[in-house]
Amino acid sequence: IFRLGASTFPMRESSRMFRELQIGVDVLWFNKFDSGAPLNEPTGDDRYLGFETDLFAAWRITSDVAINIRYGVFFPGDAILSDHDARHFLYTGVSYSF
Repeated sequence: IFRLGASTFPMRESSRMFRELQIGVDVLWFNKFDSGAPLNEPTGDDRYLGFETDLFAAWRITSDVAINIRYGVFFPGDAILSDHDARHFLYTGVSYSF
């Protein structure tokens, strides 16, 4: 996996309520080291599995409560044999720490 990402706190100076809001993007490229390596779905002898683009937001609302949201789209590469349609993923989470 190769990953390239960037994130920022866009309202750090302008809004007290959203000063701990972080947004970002990640791009990931997936490859196999061994072209014949098995995966949990049918693959060919190609090494390129595909790439994924993720958008995320993490917001610490209070010192005890944080919200995380991540949306990703995976685009299968030539090694994936079963389905070449884009796959969408959504993750949401709330953390309460004390």
